[in-house]
Amino acid sequence: MIDLFELYFYEDCPYEDESVELLGIRGKGTLRIFSRDAGVCACAGELADYYEKKV
Repeated sequence: MIDLFELYFYEDCPYEDESVELLGIRGKGTLRIFSRDAGVCACAGELADYYEKKV
């Protein structure tokens, strides 16, 4: 089965992060999402599944 979130993610971001590569950053990081105002977060479940598979 095709993982649509991953497909769309790599369509928008086909390359690795050049800044991280140039700075030589290695290892695992932490993702924290902040919002200045209340709102609706679309695809939060798909994003969580994506990151859980990458751990």
